[in-house]
Amino acid sequence: MKHSEAVDELTLDVYLKRFNAAQLDWSTELVYEGIPIEAIKNKSNPVVEDYSAGPYKVIKREKGVATILERFDKFYNLDEGVAPRIGIRPITEMNARMAALEAEEVDYIDNLSADAAEYLRGVKGVDLKERNTLYV
Repeated sequence: MKHSEAVDELTLDVYLKRFNAAQLDWSTELVYEGIPIEAIKNKSNPVVEDYSAGPYKVIKREKGVATILERFDKFYNLDEGVAPRIGIRPITEMNARMAALEAEEVDYIDNLSADAAEYLRGVKGVDLKERNTLYV
């Protein structure tokens, strides 16, 4: 993202550094809750600053190491965000992600190749879920 501008209370213009056909998909996923209007009014930079806009709030973040989220009890939809705390650990290499899942070090991984998904179909205790996407 290059920058964003609040046009009015219901409109946010987002300017990208380069075209990305998947951006519409990313911005409309159920897990995406948007950018808080306060962040825009305060001219926050969402590329480098942490803020929350959903059922969880950022408690701790070490870039490239881990992010800890905690339930935000004032979120408007009390049915979302049922876990009290979530830890997110980036694992960039696919085989390492798969190994962490098989070793039960993590509960969830994403962005699998077709070969990796096919392999995980046969792993006991792994529930593979498919979804439609704009990604190739």
